[in-house]
Amino acid sequence: MKWIMVANSNDCKIFKYDKNIHKVSFVAEISHPENRLREQDLVADTYGVYQNFGMRRGSYEPETTHTKLAMDKFAREMADKLNSARIKRLYDDLILLIPSTMGGMLFKHLNKQVLGMIRKVIQKNLINLSEHELKDYLADHLKYVGMLH
Repeated sequence: MKWIMVANSNDCKIFKYDKNIHKVSFVAEISHPENRLREQDLVADTYGVYQNFGMRRGSYEPETTHTKLAMDKFAREMADKLNSARIKRLYDDLILLIPSTMGGMLFKHLNKQVLGMIRKVIQKNLINLSEHELKDYLADHLKYVGMLH
């Protein structure tokens, strides 16, 4: 069974492809609406302020923004979902459709067994495609026919 994960920084949809009947069907969805919030909406407080020897003032800012931390947490949740499904043998192959920034975050959380099941990565934000549109897109954009069949 092939799984197709379509994701962006806020939402993730997982589909399965049944090659016997050539059908794409919805499996699960993971959503993190807080990733849509602006940095100032995620932080309850303002950053600390300092004043140096003159009249200049500045503020301390964290090395990693709260937005990136929320996206990283979401990537970890997606990786956990893929790993638990792998353990249950719910899929044999995996196709990822995910923007490069989110893909980089996801890849650092995937274990080597899941990484070994990835057959194709398409770096695009296609979260709004329907099941039928997704099947058509994959049929048009995969390099060789054997990928879907």
